[in-house]
Parts: sequence; C-alpha cells; structure tokens
Amino acid sequence: MNTVNHDSYFRLALSENHHNMLHKHLFPGVGLEAAAILLCSQSSASRYLVKDILLVDYSECRTRTNDFISWPGTYIENAIDAAETNNLSIVLVHSHPGGTLVFSDMDDDSDREVLPALFEANESLDTLHGSAIMTPDGAIRARFYNRRLDIIPVNAVHCAGDNLIQWKMTEFDSLQPHPMAFSAQMGKDLKSFTACIVGVSGTGSIIVE
Repeated sequence: MNTVNHDSYFRLALSENHHNMLHKHLFPGVGLEAAAILLCSQSSASRYLVKDILLVDYSECRTRTNDFISWPGTYIENAIDAAETNNLSIVLVHSHPGGTLVFSDMDDDSDREVLPALFEANESLDTLHGSAIMTPDGAIRARFYNRRLDIIPVNAVHCAGDNLIQWKMTEFDSLQPHPMAFSAQMGKDLKSFTACIVGVSGTGSIIVE
C-alpha cells in the first residue's frame, strides 16, 4: 500500500454524542479490543462527517485480545447495505487498549483483506473508504483509501460538542499537543475550523440579540 500526498487537507468530523457512544463501546473496561463501523457523508471535497455508527457486538467476535480482534463479515455486509442508498463512505474503527495511536502491521494486513470488498460493492469511482483507531484517552486517528488501496492520511479528526476538540498527527507520527491560547499554533489550528452563526431571534435578526 502506498501513501498518497494530497494538497487537500483531509478531515473527519463527528459529534460529541457519536464520540461518547464510540468510546463507551470500544472501551468497556476489560482491556480487550472492540470494533465499530462509521458511516460517513462527504460534506466537501476533503471533509467527511460521521452520520451513523454500527457497533460490533462483543459476543459475536471470534477473537478478542488486547491487540487483536476478529469479527463477523455480516457487519461489513450490513454497513454496505446502509451506505448504498446515500453513497456513504465506510470507516472501520477499532480500539487500541494499550494506548498506541499508530496503525500496526496487523491493521495494515486487515485493511488489505477487507477494503477491496467495500470497493467492489460500490460503483462510484470516487468514493473513499477507510479505517481508524481510538485510544483510551478518546483520541482518534484515521486514514482513507482509494480503489488502488493507496493510503490517504486524514490530517485531523474533529469532535464538536460543548468544546471543539481536534486530534492531529505531527510529521513525527505523534499526536500534536493542544496549542497554548492565543499562540501562533492556535491561529494555525483555527484555520481548519469553520464557524457559523445560527439565528434564534424572534425578530428576524440573523444573530442573537
């Protein structure tokens, strides 16, 4: 698998509710890997939004250890069916209980085995599918693939709720720390966010009065 360098800044976004649901399922407190499937819509050329989550039942997994999981193909079939109507991207996510936010060789092998089936089931040549990992602290790292199974790294994962959280990898393959307030790095990070104002006024004003 080759890594493709894009000029575009690829992002994966999810809500706080989806993040909480995912974290609760992937880390039930037993120290074993767990899995889920994200169904994502493409909101712009390089931004993907989690629309729904399919949780893989623990009891249906053939194997679960602290660094490996094997789960039934029926979940892949269900995800393909759910994604077909709206041409959604499928992202396979699992936990890394040990806390390492790095894709392992086993993760690479699993993607090579499973991803072709996702592309075969989708007629669109432009649809991307991918994989992701989550660590106990809630951090997420993701990557997309094209039909040639070239890796398209996701530059940042955003979580929107009461707070805006961003997980972004550095060039040294480590998680970028949250920047200090009003620092130059904070200014750079804010460029990857989009803000909008929603009117709630009964007078017709577009802003809160």
